[in-house]
Amino acid sequence: MPELAASLTTEVALVTQRALFDVLRGTESFRRLEKHCEVRLIAMDDLLTHPGYYGLTITWTLFRGFTDLGPAMTDTWLLFLNSDFILADGSYRSLLPRLKAYPMIVIEPCLRLD
Repeated sequence: MPELAASLTTEVALVTQRALFDVLRGTESFRRLEKHCEVRLIAMDDLLTHPGYYGLTITWTLFRGFTDLGPAMTDTWLLFLNSDFILADGSYRSLLPRLKAYPMIVIEPCLRLD
């Protein structure tokens, strides 16, 4: 994250249950992240309707993380990470040249069929 935030205007939107906001704010990793960029917490409680709708819930949760950008969303790099993603050290550092080199990039780490 330090490399990404040093090169680009960076914001992290964490979409989770409202009950976890204070828990997250109290973690060392959250405080370290705030040193590099703005971090926004966005509630998703209303999307947790039924366990059988896992795929739909994830889709709407990701969408909620950037809808407030309005038309600017088409001029903004959006990187989606689910809670079970683990990034290697330097992942964002190696991503930066690709972002700068291409007018558009699509990253699809997995396809989940529920």
